Amino acid sequence: MIYPVREDTLLLKENVEKRELKGKKVLEIGTGNGLIARTMMEKGAEVTATDINPEALSNLPEKINVLRSDLFEEVEGVYDLVVFNPPYLPEEHDEDLNGVETWLGGKKGIEVTERFLENVSDYLEEGGEALIIVSSLAEYRSLVEEFDLEVLDEEKFWFEKLFVMRLVIE
Repeated sequence: MIYPVREDTLLLKENVEKRELKGKKVLEIGTGNGLIARTMMEKGAEVTATDINPEALSNLPEKINVLRSDLFEEVEGVYDLVVFNPPYLPEEHDEDLNGVETWLGGKKGIEVTERFLENVSDYLEEGGEALIIVSSLAEYRSLVEEFDLEVLDEEKFWFEKLFVMRLVIE
């Protein structure tokens, strides 16, 4: 199953669209439906998109460099911008979920995001930034404190609030 375009994808897309990306080297971790990678390509960026699911990578245009990778496992080099819409719902993986695992971020909902944040600085240029989505349903406050994240945007939905968070490498 490929993660479909949902509210979180659209919120992240809005924030990506606000950036000047022409000539920038950008990376999307967990591209899923590919909308964010395509948006960055259309804004003139040199895009690399990763996903653990080969089906997600097969739907991207040839202009986008694709890597089958679990987070940064197969990624090399540094980027001006790294974008990630991680699985963020608080529940652990269960084989009987029939594809719902694309939303599950671990027991606290932040375990996948923590792994990303612990490593992203190794892949960012000085002055580079990372954008991620987090949910109010997850235990996200510890991420904000530990990684000094800035809230760029937020949107309230009937059952949760989604945040676009930013990490800048000085």
